[in-house]
Amino acid sequence: RLQGDWSADVCSSDLIEPGQRAIARLIDLTKINACRGATDELQRAAFSDPLTGCANRRAFERDLDRELARCARAELDLSVVASDLDVRKAVNDTAGHAAGDRQLVLLVDTLRKALRSMDGIYRLGGDEFGLVLPDTSPDDAAVLIARAVRLGAPPFSWGTASYSSTGYGAVAELLAVADADLYARRRVMRSSPARRQRRVKPEDASLRLFSEEEGAPRQALRAR
Repeated sequence: RLQGDWSADVCSSDLIEPGQRAIARLIDLTKINACRGATDELQRAAFSDPLTGCANRRAFERDLDRELARCARAELDLSVVASDLDVRKAVNDTAGHAAGDRQLVLLVDTLRKALRSMDGIYRLGGDEFGLVLPDTSPDDAAVLIARAVRLGAPPFSWGTASYSSTGYGAVAELLAVADADLYARRRVMRSSPARRQRRVKPEDASLRLFSEEEGAPRQALRAR
């Protein structure tokens, strides 16, 4: 029912006998609260991923758009990370889809432990995830990703894009840059170890590849 109908119900309780008026108003308020609760639940469902419990693509676009506007006003940095879970198809083929789903949940749980409370984790679809990291440079984003690796995240590919370095103020543009960086990193990772050593310099944060063997980068997050 429309909100106006609820208001009419509340007003109509004034026409009831005084002894029944309190009960009638209580019933009306119960209806309104139930409607509000259902609306809140629908909104949560519309912006969350039911499997992993993290936010979904709709929430990613909404939140990133807000953060971009905030960073533009305050002249702050913002990093976006695009990531793909690398092992799900192999796990699905060998251990079944339920095991593959558990890898998705494990990745989200590990990212939650590695990231800060102000950071956002979003499932964009399938094996693809996005991270929104406010007030974060690309170097600091790499530190956070390395922390997730150390904490036991399943193998995943990732790429970053920074608002300050690209100047892009649109969600699609920034995500496209992060995707391109992801594929560039993946190509390097899939090359031979000797070739990877030649192509990737330790000080080059834009191409730095992290694995459990490499450990964490030495640069710490800026003091906040």
